[in-house]
Amino acid sequence: MARGRKVTPLSTKKRKGTVQKCRVNEKAPKLELLADAPAVPDHLSGYAAECWITVANILTKGKVITDADLHQVEAYCQSYARYRMAAIELEASGVVMMNDQGALSKNPAATGIKEAFADMRAFGSNLGLDPSSRSKLIVDLDKSEQVNPFGEFT
Repeated sequence: MARGRKVTPLSTKKRKGTVQKCRVNEKAPKLELLADAPAVPDHLSGYAAECWITVANILTKGKVITDADLHQVEAYCQSYARYRMAAIELEASGVVMMNDQGALSKNPAATGIKEAFADMRAFGSNLGLDPSSRSKLIVDLDKSEQVNPFGEFT
Protein backbone atom coordinates (compact mmCIF):
# COMPACT_ATOMS: atom_id res chain seq x y z
CA MET A 1 0.00 0.00 0.00
CA ALA A 2 1.46 3.35 -1.07
CA ARG A 3 1.91 5.90 1.65
CA GLY A 4 2.82 8.93 -0.44
CA ARG A 5 6.04 10.82 -0.89
CA LYS A 6 8.94 10.21 1.50
CA VAL A 7 9.46 12.89 4.13
CA THR A 8 12.35 15.20 3.29
CA PRO A 9 14.88 15.43 6.16
CA LEU A 10 15.16 18.77 7.95
CA SER A 11 18.85 19.10 7.02
CA THR A 12 17.92 18.79 3.34
CA LYS A 13 15.15 21.36 3.73
CA LYS A 14 17.61 23.76 5.38
CA ARG A 15 20.16 23.27 2.59
CA LYS A 16 17.46 23.84 -0.04
CA GLY A 17 16.01 26.82 1.84
CA THR A 18 12.50 25.31 1.99
CA VAL A 19 12.00 24.99 5.76
CA GLN A 20 8.48 25.78 6.94
CA LYS A 21 8.23 26.13 10.71
CA CYS A 22 4.83 24.42 10.84
CA ARG A 23 6.24 21.29 9.15
CA VAL A 24 9.40 20.83 11.23
CA ASN A 25 9.59 17.67 13.32
CA GLU A 26 11.19 18.90 16.54
CA LYS A 27 11.78 15.31 17.71
CA ALA A 28 13.82 14.27 14.66
CA PRO A 29 17.39 13.17 15.45
CA LYS A 30 20.07 15.81 14.95
CA LEU A 31 23.30 14.47 13.46
CA GLU A 32 26.68 16.18 13.40
CA LEU A 33 28.47 16.80 10.11
CA LEU A 34 31.78 15.02 9.72
CA ALA A 35 34.74 17.37 9.98
CA ASP A 36 37.26 14.97 8.42
CA ALA A 37 36.92 12.34 5.73
CA PRO A 38 36.51 8.90 7.33
CA ALA A 39 39.10 6.21 6.69
CA VAL A 40 38.42 3.62 4.01
CA PRO A 41 36.56 0.63 5.50
CA ASP A 42 38.69 -2.53 5.66
CA HIS A 43 36.34 -4.51 3.41
CA LEU A 44 36.66 -2.05 0.50
CA SER A 45 39.55 -2.53 -1.90
CA GLY A 46 40.60 -1.64 -5.40
CA TYR A 47 38.30 0.72 -7.27
CA ALA A 48 35.87 0.93 -4.35
CA ALA A 49 38.64 2.12 -1.99
CA GLU A 50 39.84 4.70 -4.52
CA CYS A 51 36.27 5.92 -4.92
CA TRP A 52 35.81 6.14 -1.13
CA ILE A 53 38.83 8.41 -0.76
CA THR A 54 37.63 10.73 -3.53
CA VAL A 55 33.95 10.87 -2.58
CA ALA A 56 34.49 11.10 1.19
CA ASN A 57 36.83 14.07 0.68
CA ILE A 58 34.38 15.80 -1.66
CA LEU A 59 31.46 15.36 0.75
CA THR A 60 33.35 16.44 3.88
CA LYS A 61 34.73 19.53 2.12
CA GLY A 62 31.18 20.29 0.95
CA LYS A 63 29.91 19.94 4.54
CA VAL A 64 27.09 17.58 3.58
CA ILE A 65 27.94 14.21 5.18
CA THR A 66 27.19 12.64 8.56
CA ASP A 67 27.91 9.22 10.04
CA ALA A 68 24.43 8.15 8.96
CA ASP A 69 25.36 8.75 5.30
CA LEU A 70 28.40 6.47 5.26
CA HIS A 71 26.42 3.42 4.13
CA GLN A 72 25.26 5.43 1.10
CA VAL A 73 28.88 6.32 0.31
CA GLU A 74 29.87 2.67 0.68
CA ALA A 75 27.08 1.51 -1.66
CA TYR A 76 28.04 4.21 -4.18
CA CYS A 77 31.68 3.11 -4.10
CA GLN A 78 30.81 -0.56 -4.50
CA SER A 79 28.61 0.31 -7.48
CA TYR A 80 31.46 2.32 -8.94
CA ALA A 81 33.81 -0.67 -8.56
CA ARG A 82 31.30 -2.94 -10.32
CA TYR A 83 30.95 -0.33 -13.08
CA ARG A 84 34.72 -0.13 -13.62
CA MET A 85 35.20 -3.92 -13.62
CA ALA A 86 32.35 -4.41 -16.11
CA ALA A 87 33.78 -1.65 -18.33
CA ILE A 88 37.19 -3.34 -18.36
CA GLU A 89 35.57 -6.68 -19.22
CA LEU A 90 33.54 -5.07 -22.01
CA GLU A 91 36.64 -3.40 -23.42
CA ALA A 92 38.57 -6.66 -23.37
CA SER A 93 35.93 -8.93 -24.88
CA GLY A 94 33.88 -6.56 -27.01
CA VAL A 95 30.24 -5.55 -27.12
CA VAL A 96 29.11 -8.80 -28.74
CA MET A 97 30.37 -12.29 -28.11
CA MET A 98 29.74 -15.85 -29.23
CA ASN A 99 27.18 -17.68 -27.08
CA ASP A 100 27.02 -21.45 -26.43
CA GLN A 101 24.98 -22.04 -29.59
CA GLY A 102 27.56 -20.27 -31.75
CA ALA A 103 25.47 -17.15 -32.36
CA LEU A 104 26.44 -13.58 -31.55
CA SER A 105 24.84 -12.11 -28.44
CA LYS A 106 25.21 -9.05 -26.25
CA ASN A 107 28.08 -9.18 -23.77
CA PRO A 108 26.66 -9.54 -20.22
CA ALA A 109 29.20 -6.94 -19.10
CA ALA A 110 27.13 -4.30 -20.96
CA THR A 111 24.17 -5.09 -18.69
CA GLY A 112 26.51 -4.97 -15.69
CA ILE A 113 27.62 -1.48 -16.70
CA LYS A 114 24.04 -0.31 -17.10
CA GLU A 115 22.91 -1.71 -13.73
CA ALA A 116 25.96 -0.42 -11.84
CA PHE A 117 25.54 3.03 -13.38
CA ALA A 118 21.86 3.10 -12.40
CA ASP A 119 22.88 2.27 -8.82
CA MET A 120 25.57 4.96 -8.89
CA ARG A 121 23.04 7.49 -10.14
CA ALA A 122 20.58 6.65 -7.33
CA PHE A 123 23.16 6.68 -4.52
CA GLY A 124 24.96 9.70 -5.97
CA SER A 125 21.72 11.67 -6.12
CA ASN A 126 21.06 10.90 -2.45
CA LEU A 127 24.52 12.22 -1.61
CA GLY A 128 24.34 15.32 -3.84
CA LEU A 129 26.95 14.04 -6.29
CA ASP A 130 25.10 14.95 -9.48
CA PRO A 131 24.57 18.51 -10.74
CA SER A 132 20.79 18.37 -10.37
CA SER A 133 20.71 17.31 -6.72
CA ARG A 134 23.73 19.50 -5.89
CA SER A 135 21.99 22.58 -7.28
CA LYS A 136 19.18 22.03 -4.76
CA LEU A 137 21.54 22.16 -1.78
CA ILE A 138 22.31 25.28 0.20
CA VAL A 139 25.32 24.83 2.46
CA ASP A 140 25.82 27.11 5.45
CA LEU A 141 29.11 28.96 5.07
CA ASP A 142 31.37 30.04 7.92
CA LYS A 143 31.42 33.78 8.56
CA SER A 144 34.91 33.94 7.01
CA GLU A 145 33.63 32.26 3.81
CA GLN A 146 30.54 34.42 3.34
CA VAL A 147 30.70 36.94 0.54
CA ASN A 148 29.11 40.35 0.85
CA PRO A 149 27.46 41.07 -2.51
CA PHE A 150 27.80 44.80 -1.81
CA GLY A 151 31.42 44.57 -0.58
CA GLU A 152 32.84 46.32 -3.63
CA PHE A 153 30.75 49.43 -2.84
CA THR A 154 31.99 49.86 0.76
